[in-house]
Amino acid sequence: MANKRSVKSVVREKLSRLLARPGGMSTPVSMLNDWQERGWRPILFGGFVRDIAILGRRYYPRDVDVVLINASTEDIMREFHPQSYHLNRFGGLRLDFHRWAFDVWPLEKTWAFTVDTSLAPIVENLPKTTFLDVEAVAVTLREQGKIERIYAHGFFEAVDRGCIGIGYRENPFPALCAIRAMIIACKLRYKVSSGVARYFVQAVREHGASELVNAQDIHYKRVLFRKPDISILRTHFTKALDEDGAEEISLPDIYDPVQLNLWHD
Repeated sequence: MANKRSVKSVVREKLSRLLARPGGMSTPVSMLNDWQERGWRPILFGGFVRDIAILGRRYYPRDVDVVLINASTEDIMREFHPQSYHLNRFGGLRLDFHRWAFDVWPLEKTWAFTVDTSLAPIVENLPKTTFLDVEAVAVTLREQGKIERIYAHGFFEAVDRGCIGIGYRENPFPALCAIRAMIIACKLRYKVSSGVARYFVQAVREHGASELVNAQDIHYKRVLFRKPDISILRTHFTKALDEDGAEEISLPDIYDPVQLNLWHD
């Protein structure tokens, strides 16, 4: 992908094709259309858009992040009772349908909006709330799953470079953010910025490798990077930062996304 314009075109093209001919995406498309008809104005957000844009149809993401403009948490709970859902750590709802897992929350309940008064809770600011720039993308929809607008904050540049950087640094779960950055970089075969590398090294120093392992177990229900792996990454990044002064750093070649089976996370 050569530039910001072409990346944006690819995102629009791939998502439009997917929503127009859902195939295996029939459940998410049906849900989105239903919410749109209710006037809830769903926004596709974050990792789902990223994976469709970068990895394509071959690797459907399992998780679908949806932000709703005109619905409260109570509205969503009433709609889906007694179907399977639970509240997540950020106050949103986790809804399980077939092979799909929806994380759904009202726009104004986005964590950064609740703690940062400088960020108005509007759609344009939603991409400014993600820890990683490679997730800083939001897509508003019109009727029948048609794309209305794409908002981004560093997302197009991150994809164009093939490198993950930090967007909104503040977050309540630094250990999880640090290890998620590694998992996503490995999954996409991207480099990480020097800022992400420093954040990881600092997270290991302040919270310990055990906390990064526990964060994976809680969030993913399995551990992809164990203590020896975390030690290898810490040493690798420390050396690159101290000796090379690199602005973009590749992960060690030993971490193969196929062997780690990252495609369904």
